[in-house]
Amino acid sequence: MKIKAMVMAIILTASQVSYGANWIDVGISSKSQKEKTYFDLDTFGVGYFNNKNFYLMAWIRNEYPKEQKLTNGQTYSAEVTLNYFDCVNRKSAISEQYRYSRQGNVIWSGKSYVSLYSSQNWDNVIPNSIGEALLNEACTSYYIMTKNQK
Repeated sequence: MKIKAMVMAIILTASQVSYGANWIDVGISSKSQKEKTYFDLDTFGVGYFNNKNFYLMAWIRNEYPKEQKLTNGQTYSAEVTLNYFDCVNRKSAISEQYRYSRQGNVIWSGKSYVSLYSSQNWDNVIPNSIGEALLNEACTSYYIMTKNQK
């Protein structure tokens, strides 16, 4: 019974991530991997820390032209992560990761705790990195959206 419940949870999570998305190519790629990076506009959102500063969250999808290899030898061609961004302090965190085979099957997943009380324990964004480009894209999108709502 436990296995059946776990399988259903995985199927529901995978279907929620894969099929309920509005992926927009943000034109960000590393030089070495040449992956395509997408933001899901349907899940792009804002939250607030206890000190009233805001954070952004978005599902991000990376598609790799060349298959990537896990330590166990399995290969994947796409990765989807739930990212959090603190525009003010220039920090980010990832709470969920899913790696997909060419056939679209989840072959690896992981979750970690992300504090939504403050970003004090989040990762500093490294200058001139993909992480910085993602933070800048998310923060710029948020500022444009909020400016247009006024």
